[in-house]
Amino acid sequence: MLNLYEPDQQHSRHITHLVLSMFDGWSELHGLRKNYRRLLETAALLHDIGITINFYSHARHSAYMILNAKLFGLTHKEQVITAAIAGWHNGVSKNYFKDRFYKELLSDANWKTINKLALLLALAESLDYTETSQIHVIEPGINKKTATLKLYAQGIPSIEMHQIQEHLSWFKKTFGVELKVQLATAAEE
Repeated sequence: MLNLYEPDQQHSRHITHLVLSMFDGWSELHGLRKNYRRLLETAALLHDIGITINFYSHARHSAYMILNAKLFGLTHKEQVITAAIAGWHNGVSKNYFKDRFYKELLSDANWKTINKLALLLALAESLDYTETSQIHVIEPGINKKTATLKLYAQGIPSIEMHQIQEHLSWFKKTFGVELKVQLATAAEE
C-alpha cells in the first residue's frame, strides 16, 4: 500500500518509529495488549495515503482506503480498528463511522482503545509536523501524576512544539494525567 499510493515514506516510517516508542514507553499508562502495537504500526505507516485523494481531508480518505484495502494478516475487525486509528490522527471524528454498517463490529471498549491509539498517532504526527525529522529521538516516561515526553532534536523544533500543545487536553481527558513535554538541551544529547 505504501508503494502503491506513494506517500512520503520517510515521514511515514519516522512517525511509526515515534508512535511505537510512545506505545512501548507508556504501556503502563494505556494498559493495552501487545497485539494493538501491530495495528498502531499499520495505521502509522498508512496514515497519510489519503493525501493522494485530498490533502485537506486526507485522514478521512486514509481511513476509507485502509478499510477497502487487502491487508493480509488482519481480521475484518482489526482492519476497521486500524482504519479508525488512521482516520482520527487529526482528531476524533465519530461521525465518519456513525452510519457505517461495520461500526457494529466494535464495542465501546474498542472505541476507547481506538481513541488512545489515535491520540498517540496524533502526537507522533505533531512531532514531525514539518516532515523534516527534526525530532529524532523521544523518551516517554511516567511518574506519579504526570506522563513525560523528552524530545531530542536538531535545532529548535518550534512548529512541532506548538503542534503538540494542541493535543494536551485530549491527552489529559484520555489518560487522566497531564503530559509534560521537555526539549532536551544539546548537553543532554
